[in-house]
Amino acid sequence: NPLTRLPGNTTILCETTARIESGKPFALAYLDIDNFKSFNDRYGYGRGDEVLVVACRILTTVVGELAGTEGFVGHVGGDDFVFMSPPDRIDAICETVIKRFDLVIPDFYDREDRLRGYIDSVDRKGNREQFPMMSLSIAVVTNTHRTIDHPGDVSKIASELKKCAKAQKGSVFVKDQRSAELLHTEDAA
Repeated sequence: NPLTRLPGNTTILCETTARIESGKPFALAYLDIDNFKSFNDRYGYGRGDEVLVVACRILTTVVGELAGTEGFVGHVGGDDFVFMSPPDRIDAICETVIKRFDLVIPDFYDREDRLRGYIDSVDRKGNREQFPMMSLSIAVVTNTHRTIDHPGDVSKIASELKKCAKAQKGSVFVKDQRSAELLHTEDAA
């Protein structure tokens, strides 16, 4: 990615495939910055780019600190990132990323917006709305409870989990703990 210098979609796909094919336990987290579009609309792309660079720095630092050479960070595009680590380190990574992001993000807002706790902006349909400060929604997929055979499976699971994360207020991470047996039962229902 030209802005963050992180690997993009092709490399993310190759890394995901390599981890699946290795058969070793892995965790993949999909990170989305909530309310980023409204921030960009209010403050402009330059300030939005600064947020993306800071998010990138936080991610690469935390993943490097907690996963070392077993970690990976990629930039899907826009305000969407992916990071990978061994499953036993993913919770600590998510918690630390959220803590650091939530600590610095208020500084990107003008004083009056920061004090109010939201910005007035327009939603995707053109309606005026109050948008809370940016937060993180992180969806975590692991192969510890079930076999994952294809990168498309990871995307499908992450998409489902991202909806759950975005339905909650503030910065959160949601981790898939369902087993293959439970999934088959849900599909049959």
